[in-house]
Amino acid sequence: MSRAAVQTSLLLTLVAGLAACQDYDIKEIADPNAAGPEIEVSPDQLNFGAVRVGERVELPFTIRSVGSAALELGALTLRAPGAYSLLSEADGALLNPGEETTVVVGYAPTATAESGEVHIESNDPSNPDAVVWLDGAGQLPLLQIDPNPLDFAYRETGSSTTLPVSLINAGSDTLHVGAATIVGEGFSGGMLGPVTLEPGESVDVDVTFNPLIDALYTGEIWVESDAPASPTRGALTGTSLQRPMAICEADPDEIYAVYESTTWVGHDSYDPGGLRIVDYEWALVSAPTGSTAAIRGSGADRPDFVPDLVGEYVAELVVTNENGESSLPCLATLTAVPSTDLWVEMYWTVNNDDMDLHLINSGGALTSDDDCFYGNCAGRSLDWGVSGASEDDPSLDIDDIPGTGPENINIFRPPEDGFYTVYVHDYTGSTPDYRGDNEVTVNIYIAGELELTDTRYISGDGDYVPIANIDWASRSAFPL
Repeated sequence: MSRAAVQTSLLLTLVAGLAACQDYDIKEIADPNAAGPEIEVSPDQLNFGAVRVGERVELPFTIRSVGSAALELGALTLRAPGAYSLLSEADGALLNPGEETTVVVGYAPTATAESGEVHIESNDPSNPDAVVWLDGAGQLPLLQIDPNPLDFAYRETGSSTTLPVSLINAGSDTLHVGAATIVGEGFSGGMLGPVTLEPGESVDVDVTFNPLIDALYTGEIWVESDAPASPTRGALTGTSLQRPMAICEADPDEIYAVYESTTWVGHDSYDPGGLRIVDYEWALVSAPTGSTAAIRGSGADRPDFVPDLVGEYVAELVVTNENGESSLPCLATLTAVPSTDLWVEMYWTVNNDDMDLHLINSGGALTSDDDCFYGNCAGRSLDWGVSGASEDDPSLDIDDIPGTGPENINIFRPPEDGFYTVYVHDYTGSTPDYRGDNEVTVNIYIAGELELTDTRYISGDGDYVPIANIDWASRSAFPL
């Protein structure tokens, strides 16, 4: 075969091969930097301001397709009080690049402050659950009775004492007050009305206490008005019994759980007859479920009380005079709130069955430096988020082994949007075989609000049980 014939044959073979590759083997190579569907929501927060009760304000937001592929919308979900409503439909809409749709939200207030969220599902892989934040405030009157209770303390039988109680408009709209009626034996007075009070204004109502026999007296003042939940009631108390009076409070009465302490104060207690108070008996009568906090010490005041769980603590004081006569109980209330943006607490029911709380950073693994637990996380020893900054680092502040908790992990300010995962570990070798399942409860607070509470029954010694995922972008938590 001549050289020309060989070349011709080779050329024909090459052409045939290329044709075959074109038909069966050559595929378009995707550009790794090419954008797909992308959602843009504007604005991402709707502030309805102060709205009068009975009126409705409507505000829009726009959903735009700003990617290079069609944006497919899923469900639009309203997570908000009944004061909010979606007034237009966009569920299942298909938006080609450059297209947009408008959604209108209505707000008809039912309370003084109401917030919520609109969640927008889509096929945007980087933002599959976009959020529009909702804020509004009802402009309505609010009746406040001060003091409440009105306490006349000890008064002699046959005496007559008159004290004022103030009716205050603590709201943001005009308050129309009708009659103020006094009920209860030994009490009299009141007001026929009507009275109009602008925000911040008040009017005094005289109440008279006239005990006729030795007894403990209780009554009420009922106030009719156009404020929500009318009538508003205030308590009236007084006594003609010669017995000591317990006076108590928590100072301060709202503190951060775990990080701050309060004093239960009782030194203002007294005996109407001038007798000496010889005993102050304090007791914690209610606390959040799972709390092991206790009032310790002696004397009228009990300092250094540290709440170990978020919630309300009620203490009771009974005082006794030198004649052995005891007072009626006095109740004081303390409110413990989360001190950080992300607050996770846990408690359980079976003693000596050690449960350990774990909080895992985005993409992290159990028992690594991306897992905050007893082995590495006391005193913010892990460095998450911004290198060298402590406010975005987790801290295990309470680790309980022999008891029933509580345990607590918190982060002051999580550094970036992402997912955190909560696990409970039944510590290997700690399970009392005869006790069976251990009831374990985890509470998750985000930005001061209880986002999730979950109770599980755990019996597998050594098990790691996933409890919840925390999505910081949407400030939400989901059970696993």
